[in-house]
Amino acid sequence: MNPPETCGHSGPFDGDVVCAHLLSEDRPGYVLYFAGIGKRGTFLCLPCASAHDSGEETVSVDICRLCTERVRTTGYEERLVGTPGVIERPEPLRIEHTSYPYLLHGIRPEIAAVAPIPGSAPGQWAALTRSGQIIAFCPGSGDIREIVTLDEVDIPPLGAPVTLVASHQGRWFACASALDRTGVVLNGANGTISMRLDRGDYHIDVSRFALAFFEHDSHDYVVHATAWNRLDISEAATGRLLTPRQYGATPEGKHHPEHYLDYFHGCLLVSPDGGRIADNGWVWSPVGVVSTWSLRQWLNDNVWESEDGSSRRWLCERAYYWDGPFCWIDGTTLAIWGYGSDDDWLLPAVRLFDVVTGEERGWFPGPDISPQKRNPWPRGATGFLAFHRYLFSVSPENGTSVWDVHDGARVLAAPDFRPDAFHPTTGEFLTLLPEGGVRVSHLAE
Repeated sequence: MNPPETCGHSGPFDGDVVCAHLLSEDRPGYVLYFAGIGKRGTFLCLPCASAHDSGEETVSVDICRLCTERVRTTGYEERLVGTPGVIERPEPLRIEHTSYPYLLHGIRPEIAAVAPIPGSAPGQWAALTRSGQIIAFCPGSGDIREIVTLDEVDIPPLGAPVTLVASHQGRWFACASALDRTGVVLNGANGTISMRLDRGDYHIDVSRFALAFFEHDSHDYVVHATAWNRLDISEAATGRLLTPRQYGATPEGKHHPEHYLDYFHGCLLVSPDGGRIADNGWVWSPVGVVSTWSLRQWLNDNVWESEDGSSRRWLCERAYYWDGPFCWIDGTTLAIWGYGSDDDWLLPAVRLFDVVTGEERGWFPGPDISPQKRNPWPRGATGFLAFHRYLFSVSPENGTSVWDVHDGARVLAAPDFRPDAFHPTTGEFLTLLPEGGVRVSHLAE
């Protein structure tokens, strides 16, 4: 038997094959076919894909890992067909639960949003009720305290999804609605409003209010949208703006001034070490684009860092898909849900990116998050990703799965476990139960 034709390199080979036309073109369009065997795929140019779909035989060659990456990164993905295979490697793991019946009795039906309080151990949580009350509670101790009851003018529209975030150890809280232009930052000790937020009214109905806290040199700062294409850093305690900047004159022959950012900011996530921030926004036409940059450089060195600073990296693009699930693995690795460049064929998977270089470290199939991919925000129920030793994918339709990010294997499936929130400090999940009860869950070996 003659050995199979190859791309001409020595490997390593992962089982991918390609039509030879793709190896000779600079920026080829391709269709990628999966047959359920791990990540192995067949890359065909558009004429060969048309022939394949018509039942005609096509000729392909084995390609090495480097050629696979070259086709993926320099070529244009026309569409994905089929499904990759999931690696199953069950481990002696289980999810243990502790229930606290009636902890929030009289409050639970009113809860519009719940969020972890980072840095708190045992795990503490914050909740916003539909009457505008913000509370902090600890299931383990049974402690519940009211932070504030907002005046009617400050309560975000609660018929839509609400953004609620807490700073380290609950020193500050912030809340806003996805469908409104305003929000507030609150003192966690006395409930007073330290600053009011306003992001303008341009297309605010299609992306999450950009809002996050971070700590630096024992001070708390809030990152918040002040326009559709602008973020700022303010001091949480005083509201003092720390990133003042103004556009200069538009150069002759240019459409925009220097530093102009044609990008709609979305959901923000600060890295575990507080060094970087990730932004899940979009650009016209629309295309979702996940980006990241250094908070330290932005705060200390360059007020334009969030626009075009040297640390800014553009990680991936997906047509018609943004504000989808993502999470930090560590201070330099970001996990982003969904494999593919268009929401029409986005596959259940996780991609791992090095946020310092902007390069993709790898991907693995399987994590199923969103039963409705198109228009992820604010329409349709969507799950989330979380990381604590393992990667967790939580889906309102398919429950929870646990993944080893090193080889992409699913090590535990819990289809009936659908928690509402995750605490990054303790690694615990919170589920809101009927009659004001809550359940705290964690992974056990």
